[in-house]
Amino acid sequence: MLLFEKIALFIALVSMLAVFIVIIRKFSILSILNTDNIPGEKEAGFKRAIIKKRINRDLMRLSQVFLLNIEHLKNKTKNTLTFIEKNLHSLKSSYLKNRPLPMEQRNKLIKDLFREAEVAEKQDDGVLAEAKYLDIINFDQKNLRAFFFLGELYYSNAKLTEAIQTLSFALKLAVKEKRLGILAEDLSVAEIYFSLAKAGLELERLDYALESIREALDLEPNNPRYLDLILDLSIMKKDKGLAWTYFNKMSAINPENNKLQTWREEIMALGEDN
Repeated sequence: MLLFEKIALFIALVSMLAVFIVIIRKFSILSILNTDNIPGEKEAGFKRAIIKKRINRDLMRLSQVFLLNIEHLKNKTKNTLTFIEKNLHSLKSSYLKNRPLPMEQRNKLIKDLFREAEVAEKQDDGVLAEAKYLDIINFDQKNLRAFFFLGELYYSNAKLTEAIQTLSFALKLAVKEKRLGILAEDLSVAEIYFSLAKAGLELERLDYALESIREALDLEPNNPRYLDLILDLSIMKKDKGLAWTYFNKMSAINPENNKLQTWREEIMALGEDN
């Protein structure tokens, strides 16, 4: 049982005890009502009716107050514990970052954080996944994969401005690593341009998206995913010449693509003036 639940339970018991004490006091008060002018059975029935009505009313009022106070207490306690947990996490990250670690241990810690971030993403826990990627960046401020995956996470969660900012930094790191010959094979500069183009499209920054996807295609001219996106963008931009250029390329490398007919019709619908 969580701490705030234990506290809430304790206060609930105390409050219930208070309710019973109040009810007992009400019985005492009602027992000395002046009923001299009410004969026998009527007197007893009268007292029972008054006692029942008063108890029901008091129980209703006290229950409402009790429930409101308990809910407020639970929320306050939960918020406090969340605040403490976040600060402890921050202190832990700061301590781990500044603590000198052997290279092997540091690499293992980063690897574990990547695995935890992946699990969090699979469980749709974007907050935890973001925290894990930021922890990795705390350890290694030039970790390309952490920046890229963090940018993709922001994109998936529709945090598009953050996605572009993070992916743009990842792009700078990737270009530098490529120049130094240390860029990982499974994460290309073209892939980052493609991610930037997707985020630009979602933000309706069509010029930015088109520029980014053309950069990707300069590096990987026959990538079907990149051709797919530039075809959509060129049609949105009503650039008929550009659209036919990439339509022909897509037709040559992927003639079975089931979107070809749709693209053809959309390009033809652009008219002769474009």
